[in-house]
Amino acid sequence: ERLNVDIEYERLDCDPFVPSPNQGIIAAVTRRESRESEILKRIDDAETRVEADVENEVLKVIGGGCSLPVGVHACCKCGHEGEIELSLYVCVSRDKYALEKAVLSKDKSLEEARNFALNFPALLKI
Repeated sequence: ERLNVDIEYERLDCDPFVPSPNQGIIAAVTRRESRESEILKRIDDAETRVEADVENEVLKVIGGGCSLPVGVHACCKCGHEGEIELSLYVCVSRDKYALEKAVLSKDKSLEEARNFALNFPALLKI
């Protein structure tokens, strides 16, 4: 709308279409303690950073990559202060896939995300 371009599209709900980890998150890399770093700190979104960290932790634990189709989506829950909804989708083959969800506490989110990924049922069948 903002660009005044008429493009047909369909917004896919994260359930059941779990996106790749960190999909849509914009990151910037700067030198520490630089002027640019200080400017970017002011626009850093704390919830988005937590969501990205949780998604990265899950990906690190399961070893996802190009050879393993995986979707991970973390979302700070509106109206539920301190909770993060986590969805994990792993596809091993056309017939073998799993989708699991969990609710994490924001203050223990990395530890809980790690435990969730370690206990993910689809990984036991790979």
